[in-house]
Amino acid sequence: MTIVEFAEDPQLLNLSLSPAQRTLLKSFYGELLSDEEAAIFRQCVERDYEPREYCELACIAGARSGKDSRIACSIALYETFYREHSYLHPGERGFVVIIAQDQRGGQIAFNYLKAAIERSDLLSNHMQEVRTS
Repeated sequence: MTIVEFAEDPQLLNLSLSPAQRTLLKSFYGELLSDEEAAIFRQCVERDYEPREYCELACIAGARSGKDSRIACSIALYETFYREHSYLHPGERGFVVIIAQDQRGGQIAFNYLKAAIERSDLLSNHMQEVRTS
């Protein structure tokens, strides 16, 4: 399952992504881009797209651009629920850590993650505990 399939799946996150949001997610994971997405990538980074997976993401995005609700939430939950975690030993637990500019920003991101999990029967069945500190 790709990041976009995960984000848009009605049983998972059920998000509606803009072409720019879709391009950002797909390019972060090194997935093939459509011609439209490749043009968006080229316009944003001023180079042609070369598929490769990244481990860090930095972007300039304005208010209401979906950076928390569409991008960060999709990546955090995709990594949590879909990606392979065999590096965790039996008894170890994985965590999603939110780092934000202040407590208000962290609470907003946390609320997006929590709401996305609670809205999905598939994801909420895997949750045992929510820690806020």
